[in-house]
Amino acid sequence: MSEIGVNKLFFHPQKMKKLMDTAGAGKFEIDLSYPVSVELSLTNRCNLKCVWCVDWHLRKKDKKELDFKALKNLILDLEAGGTRGITIEGGGEPTLYKHFNELMKFISKVKIKFGLITNGILIPYYNYVDRFEWIRVSLDVDSEDNYAKYKGGKRSDYNLIFKNLEKLVEKANKKTVIGVSYIATKHNMDNIISVIKKVKNAGADYFYIRPVEDHADLLPKPEEMEGLEKYGNKNFKVLVNYGERIERGNAGLPCIAHSLSSVISADGSVYLCGRLHIHPEWSPIGNCDKLTFSEIWKSSARKKQAAKVYNIDFTTKYCPVCRMTKFNKELFDLKNIKTINFL
Repeated sequence: MSEIGVNKLFFHPQKMKKLMDTAGAGKFEIDLSYPVSVELSLTNRCNLKCVWCVDWHLRKKDKKELDFKALKNLILDLEAGGTRGITIEGGGEPTLYKHFNELMKFISKVKIKFGLITNGILIPYYNYVDRFEWIRVSLDVDSEDNYAKYKGGKRSDYNLIFKNLEKLVEKANKKTVIGVSYIATKHNMDNIISVIKKVKNAGADYFYIRPVEDHADLLPKPEEMEGLEKYGNKNFKVLVNYGERIERGNAGLPCIAHSLSSVISADGSVYLCGRLHIHPEWSPIGNCDKLTFSEIWKSSARKKQAAKVYNIDFTTKYCPVCRMTKFNKELFDLKNIKTINFL
């Protein structure tokens, strides 16, 4: 579980110390150090219509894309500030970004690490695969029919994704981690074992499955996800993430882990939290078209929202399922250890 687990925190001791200091302060203190990683949407355009998509409202509202000049300045700012990784993802499908090829050339010249989440239909980044530390293809369905029904794509694209996956694996040549993600619903678990085997045969490094979020009516039965890990081996991991992805309210804790990451949408808006922005009243803390990330991260708007998520009355009531919960639990568990000098 290391690729999706809390143990990656230990590779960032300076950031961890700042968060531990915040956890132990007993009162709200804002962490001004840059996030370890940032989730970056290039465009709100998409070539699919997934029924469980949590970003559909963004695409319905506008078709905006990040200004390329502002995007380059943002990447340089994040790199200079100490951010270690940028995940290029949705909003929409990132490969539809009109400056995508120019971006590939630009990121080849910087040192910051990149990851990519894509639906796998288009692979214009083929010659730049080794520039990514990882690439994850969102598959999410178990047949051609379900691909058309639940993802709104062409039936033929389902098999195209596996062909593209094989090409990416071959091009990566073990220099880039290639994986597949799968959002489990009550409609796509009938053939899950055969799907895992197809992904394994394509040469991917892992298969990551988690339950759908924000659609309680689509949740699969827990037992449908049990025991899937056994279909992996030392070269191919099956990662099952169930319990973490159904816990709401941030486990009744203040959220200090929010500063591990930030979310930047395709219109340049910077969000303190990528999950709370499902609430219409949860506004951006700034916009990269108008301010630098540094200015936004140190702004009064961020401090005001950070104080909100430090309040357990707020997090318990408003926080949806969130990957930051596991980090908060770990940090507060560590804070409560008294005999730290004895192993």
